[in-house]
Amino acid sequence: MLFALQNKHKAALELLAPAEKEVEKQTRLQPFHHISYKIAQVHATLGNPQKAAEWLRITIDSGWPQYPMMQRDILLDPVRNHPAVAKVLESVKATWEKHMLEFGTEEK
Repeated sequence: MLFALQNKHKAALELLAPAEKEVEKQTRLQPFHHISYKIAQVHATLGNPQKAAEWLRITIDSGWPQYPMMQRDILLDPVRNHPAVAKVLESVKATWEKHMLEFGTEEK
């Protein structure tokens, strides 16, 4: 992430590619969605909307449909309005809203 934030795209991609391959092989257990979300954030920061959308979808499908966080995450801003990313975010928003209607909130 640091290289991406420093606009060192080549260095970020050189580290990201092998990390993605390794993560794709992993069993999708509890911490998996944290790793996949970080990969999505790096791709977003680098301006790679298709890859960001792909990894956001993986994150959501692995059990982390956290729309409120994704909605506010400034690291997604560079690609937020790209159709592929917007489609994923709209999908997770719909899921989130459905869950809120069905299960409610923790607020009393």
